[in-house]
Amino acid sequence: MIIAHNNKIRKCFKCKNYCAYYFRKDIKFIKTRFGFCEKKECVVNNTDGCDEYAFKSKRKRTLTAPCYYLEYLLGEISALRQIVEENRNENENL
Repeated sequence: MIIAHNNKIRKCFKCKNYCAYYFRKDIKFIKTRFGFCEKKECVVNNTDGCDEYAFKSKRKRTLTAPCYYLEYLLGEISALRQIVEENRNENENL
């Protein structure tokens, strides 16, 4: 049953309590039409609806984690470069 409120259709796939199921096909994951509803605590179809609907806001993807990881990698690369330069200087002095 799909619940309409203020002329908007409330479907499970748009609810924050819905978690879609995926299956693996070769090297990628395919989203199924079913998922788990945390409020009903059961498997539901993504086009179902209920009174427990809660709007799922779009997630803002931040670059915080990738930036920290890139900073870490740059530090590691700099340390390796310093070691290589020190070895090269030692070999030139010999």
